[in-house]
Amino acid sequence: LQALAMAAALVSWKTARVTREDVQLLEPGAWLNDAVMGFWWEYLSSAAPPEGFADKSEALFIDPGAAALILVEEDPEDLQDLFDPELSTKSLVLVPVNDRCDRAASGGSHWSLLVLRRRGAEREVQACYYDSMGTG
Repeated sequence: LQALAMAAALVSWKTARVTREDVQLLEPGAWLNDAVMGFWWEYLSSAAPPEGFADKSEALFIDPGAAALILVEEDPEDLQDLFDPELSTKSLVLVPVNDRCDRAASGGSHWSLLVLRRRGAEREVQACYYDSMGTG
């Protein structure tokens, strides 16, 4: 069964993989699923930056699974243990946000992006929310 699942992988990068069905979701009008988001996030966070772009060492990519954990984790100390000290040292934090309403369920139907930037000597945090549907 595992060999069958791996055979269905069209593209893989590190621990993420997408199938032919996942790739079809990149067509206009289709909705991205967790596999496509996870693959893209893994690639962005671990591949070398394109020529002309700065080093990614100042950026933290919170993967979709960890972002889902933020939603359901009720203990602030556990969240702090999960993300510190890395979170406090980065000047750019990218968090994928899913519109899942039920904390106990998986899924959701839409992804958006939360960007946190630290600026200036005071390292003041600026938050920007990007939503392709304009629902933010």
